[in-house]
Amino acid sequence: MRGAVLLLLLFCVSAEGGGVDRGSQSSVLAEREIWSELSAIKNMVGEQEVELQTHRDNVASLEKENRALVSRVSASEEQLTALRAELEVSKNEIPLTRNTLDETGMRSSGTKVAFSAALSPGKFGPYNTETPLVYRRSITNLGGAYSSNTGVFTAPVRGAYYFRFTAMNNKHGEEYGS
Repeated sequence: MRGAVLLLLLFCVSAEGGGVDRGSQSSVLAEREIWSELSAIKNMVGEQEVELQTHRDNVASLEKENRALVSRVSASEEQLTALRAELEVSKNEIPLTRNTLDETGMRSSGTKVAFSAALSPGKFGPYNTETPLVYRRSITNLGGAYSSNTGVFTAPVRGAYYFRFTAMNNKHGEEYGS
């Protein structure tokens, strides 16, 4: 392209200078100005080529960065889709888990359970058959799980319970449990 511009300018100069005396001083000055302008144009074209290459390099770098960002966004969208699917599964499992907890009684209702009971004064036994020993004197009965009428403790909440009793045989002064 540079060559075409130079040829065009030379053609124009030679066409204008056809009727002018080449030996004249004005013609030499005009020719010098033309060559000076051509040199300036050549320098400007060189600078623009460097600038154009810089822009091309920048565009290539930005395109590479854009591809990397598109890849990251695609991966993030896939993760988001997977997380949404997991969330939906979890949302569906929560009511089932609550129902199971309610059915098994493992869900804590906030009820505290504790009792302490004692035998009423008097003699008990010996018995020839299995006979419930009813502790009629209820000292503490948090949660109302112990019945002092029947001697039965009914666990209102599923869990681990600790029971302790003390028994004594008055005939020999021996202790049987603690």
